Amino acid sequence: MKHLTLIILLALAPLSWGEEKWFSKTPFRCVTDFKAGVSHKNDGHVVGKFPIKSDDEYRLAHRSSISQKVVSELESYGTTLDINKQALFGRTFTTETNSYFIRRVSNDPSKSSSWSSCIATGYQSIGHLTCLWPTKTPSTIFSFNVSTGRFARSELGTWHDKKGNSPRDGYRSVFTYGTCTPYYD
Repeated sequence: MKHLTLIILLALAPLSWGEEKWFSKTPFRCVTDFKAGVSHKNDGHVVGKFPIKSDDEYRLAHRSSISQKVVSELESYGTTLDINKQALFGRTFTTETNSYFIRRVSNDPSKSSSWSSCIATGYQSIGHLTCLWPTKTPSTIFSFNVSTGRFARSELGTWHDKKGNSPRDGYRSVFTYGTCTPYYD
């Protein structure tokens, strides 16, 4: 009986090792290095470099490091954890939806409205985190490559949606680049 128990434990151990390796809970601090884009005006478009502000720093946090109250509120909006594993090219590709969330450092971490949902993807470990901002501008994407430590963030702006004769013809398009490092506050 002791041998059978030992065999079962040894057989199940690699399954738990793989899940622990995949379900990283590392929080990240993401700092902007470069910011540029296009200001849209009625008389044309102006391309330029934008000043980096203190608001251009972000926190990526695993749901286990966010207050339970905030996670419960986020789940009430439909942001429940979803894990999907599928075979791809003979390996298991995993997609975790809503395991990570992102916020600007200037936003209050105790408010659910400060956080936006992310999708983590990869084979043996998280390779990319992609986050979508439903607030401010309609098309904002934050993409972080865990192995390089680099991120790119794009706001498409609203030039394509704007109608009428306002002094500004839509919200500007902004492209931001920077780096993320593990961070524990």
